[in-house]
Amino acid sequence: MRNRSWQWLRLCLIAALLLAAVPATVLAQDAGSAGAAEGEVVAEGFNGPMGVLVDNAGDIWVVDSGTGGDEVIDDYTFQGTAVTATLGMTSRVVRISGIDGTQTEVATLPSINTGMEAEGGSRLAQLRGITYVTAPGWHPGFAPSTAEEPLPLTGVRSPPA
Repeated sequence: MRNRSWQWLRLCLIAALLLAAVPATVLAQDAGSAGAAEGEVVAEGFNGPMGVLVDNAGDIWVVDSGTGGDEVIDDYTFQGTAVTATLGMTSRVVRISGIDGTQTEVATLPSINTGMEAEGGSRLAQLRGITYVTAPGWHPGFAPSTAEEPLPLTGVRSPPA
């Protein structure tokens, strides 16, 4: 029951982020109102931007979910259906300069693609000038279901104390 609640919460958060990512120009075209705000493309080339943050310097940080990778692993869906997934370091954190728009890849993270979706890094936060990124939470018994150890660079759910 708890897993299903987390799945719904996760889906709601993803839907909210996707709606927030719709450019203002698309919304303005649909509204057809005079004087609507015009948008400007500031970055391109993302597969699945999941988190966006603007820092105090005006730089934009984006975490992209990635596309999986070249390593093939056997996995299972939440419903227990067997799937073949790909794993690789294709999730990335990109900083876009607020001054000149240059894109700098700051870090890469693991990404897994089950054929239905790719999942990798997802959220960004800054605290005292340090940028934090949430990594995927693949742990033993989940993805890959045969793993004895967590996948490298992924979050691990700790058992209750």
